[in-house]
Amino acid sequence: MIKNIFLRLPGIVLRLGYILYKEGPRAVLSKIRSKTGRTKQGKQKYEKDKETVILVSHESSATGAPLLGLNIARSLNEKFNVINIVLRKSHIHGMFFEDAFLVIDGMGIHIPFVLKYLFKTCVKKYNVNCVICNSVVTFPALKAANEVGIPTLSLVHEFAEYTKPETRMRDTLYHANKVVLPATIIKTSILEQLNQTFNITKPPMNIALLAQGKLKFLPESYGEDSTPKALCEKLNIDKDTKVIVGSGYVDIRKGVDLFLYTARYIKNHYKGKLKFVWVGDGYKPEIDFTYCLWLEREIKYLGLESDFAFLAHQKNLDAIFSVSDIFCLTSRMDPFPNVVIDAMEADLPIACFNDTTGSVEFLNNNNAESVIADYLDVHGLGKMISAYLKGDIKRGVNQKIVKEKLDFDIYMARLFELMDEVALDQKETLEIFETLKKSDSIDIRFFSHVKNRDKSLLNYINIYKKNLLQQTHNFNPRPGFSNLKWMKDNHKENSVPLFKALKNNTLATHQCKIIPFEPKAGISYRYAVHLHLFYEDIGKEFCRYFKNLPGKFDLFITVVDETIRDRVYQAFKDCNAKHIEVIVVENIGRDMGPLIFDLKKKILKGNYEVIGHFHSKKSLDTDADMGNRWRRYLLDNLIGTKDDAKSVLSLFSDPKTGLVFPDDMHYVDMGKNKDFMDELCKMTGMNPIEETPVFPVGNMFWARTDSIKQLFELDKEAILEKEPLPYDGSFMHALERFTPSLVQKNKFTYTTVYKKGTRW
Repeated sequence: MIKNIFLRLPGIVLRLGYILYKEGPRAVLSKIRSKTGRTKQGKQKYEKDKETVILVSHESSATGAPLLGLNIARSLNEKFNVINIVLRKSHIHGMFFEDAFLVIDGMGIHIPFVLKYLFKTCVKKYNVNCVICNSVVTFPALKAANEVGIPTLSLVHEFAEYTKPETRMRDTLYHANKVVLPATIIKTSILEQLNQTFNITKPPMNIALLAQGKLKFLPESYGEDSTPKALCEKLNIDKDTKVIVGSGYVDIRKGVDLFLYTARYIKNHYKGKLKFVWVGDGYKPEIDFTYCLWLEREIKYLGLESDFAFLAHQKNLDAIFSVSDIFCLTSRMDPFPNVVIDAMEADLPIACFNDTTGSVEFLNNNNAESVIADYLDVHGLGKMISAYLKGDIKRGVNQKIVKEKLDFDIYMARLFELMDEVALDQKETLEIFETLKKSDSIDIRFFSHVKNRDKSLLNYINIYKKNLLQQTHNFNPRPGFSNLKWMKDNHKENSVPLFKALKNNTLATHQCKIIPFEPKAGISYRYAVHLHLFYEDIGKEFCRYFKNLPGKFDLFITVVDETIRDRVYQAFKDCNAKHIEVIVVENIGRDMGPLIFDLKKKILKGNYEVIGHFHSKKSLDTDADMGNRWRRYLLDNLIGTKDDAKSVLSLFSDPKTGLVFPDDMHYVDMGKNKDFMDELCKMTGMNPIEETPVFPVGNMFWARTDSIKQLFELDKEAILEKEPLPYDGSFMHALERFTPSLVQKNKFTYTTVYKKGTRW
């Protein structure tokens, strides 16, 4: 097995491993420096009085993003020294030397530590202003630059749906000081993924929308170099022929099949002479059985053999555009392709589908000559194009729009502004980092699983500055300080809460007691403990904790299985409780249903001033070990040792204390529970609750009965929901968040507790 794994390792790793074994670490570094990230002299001279911009391209092909990169480099060259990093060589690699003083390529520059080494070297030797990563595919370079501390600007042209792994867009937003998107449709795609996959519900604050301009420079590319006359002869086009053209590499994303179906419907509705032309490489039906073979068959059976033609990749599209009447973009997903801008500059009307491309937004906003059908409605698009061809086409409109709205100098002017912004943003990040690092305001054991304090701190700063707040994955910096509560109370987002609080010398958002402490008074009140024991095997653990509770208490244990009633009673008879009762309940309402409905009479008639609520939490919808850690964290903080338990319960000697629960380091907001919260507010006569920043996460607590009395008055039929309940979004999840607000409505306070050194 080990041999098989070894044989699957990439060749470079095998070679480096062999060198490490034979010659040691120094030889490995030497090999990396000589064979990876090769540095080559560009055609420009390095000028010491200029700052340097590092521009990263995923490949050196004559396609959208790399062509944009070449034009950016040409504009940057007027003000900056330029270093081009190319992750993969392709057809026009030589052009990347024209406007750079250095070009870095090589077989190992996808490797993170190689990229970091390259960036560190550049920072030492050159005055680096920022790194521009062109395309989400350049993410390895973006991450490395961010970790080195260089300001970063990411130009993202891709939809989130076809960007893998799923974490890539989220991580791009995290590592970039600013992310530039060409259209709202791309932003929507990213926001939907953040919400659905990562439960990040608020828009990140480091996104900028900027439609790219018409490229000033197109390099001599590979492909055919046809004249308009030659194309007309080749394609049998005369002055009476209406030409509909599409373009792009032949694949399913570009929607060549949709182009064919649209062509059929245009033929059905337009009786004049037509020619449909698709320009681009990739049509190989003799070897591509997954797509091209079927296109060949579609052409035949749609009756398009004499009306449709594939045209190989052209050195430029000027000739075909000059003999065309409309450009038809049938891509299923295409952010804002250069070819649409080129077609508009050639004064061609644009036909496309709604919700497939960012071009739609631009066409609509600028009243361009265009035909836009519903999403993938080929019949509708065909009918609309045929009607358009019959009418009078307005000339000069699209050409004028490109000149006024898509001037590349306008695009670059905004890009220069964004470069200044990312430099200031990075400077601010480092200032916040140094301030927080020098202060003693962070409890690192409470705050982070990661032992590297600096990494944890930078993570905290980046997440809150950019508003990338992911449920349970972002941490509060110290007990008694809730980031979410600070943001709610101060009406501020995209800022670092602890940094702002430190400036104002207010390092607490709510009352938190560190346990154990010396109690001011003993336990003189009558109290009961409720344990909902769904998992019998955890009973012994609870019994050990209950033995540490002070005084005599009554214990009510609810179970859902009649057959275990006696065993449970025997297991708890030595737990120090004065009275033990095991009650069988229905398996509905999780842990709260049994408390507020099944035990209602026993608790209210028993004159218990305080109730402890516990349950056998395993959280099987997460990993089992996390569920165990979480449960023990709650028990350690609510009961813990005998001294801990006395400290916690002594808090109720203050008659205003209504609720005590463990402080939690995680960012957890209202989630998907707003509708349920609104219903609970109506039932209890409360005003709507907009956010729940501090609540008993895990739903174990001590409560004064009077402070939560309305819970026992809720309508059982309205509240209880049958299993299985969702991961989030139910009355049970809402009740967990609702309790502190109810306590405050009843004129009581809540207090969190924390035992130093504990976490989950």
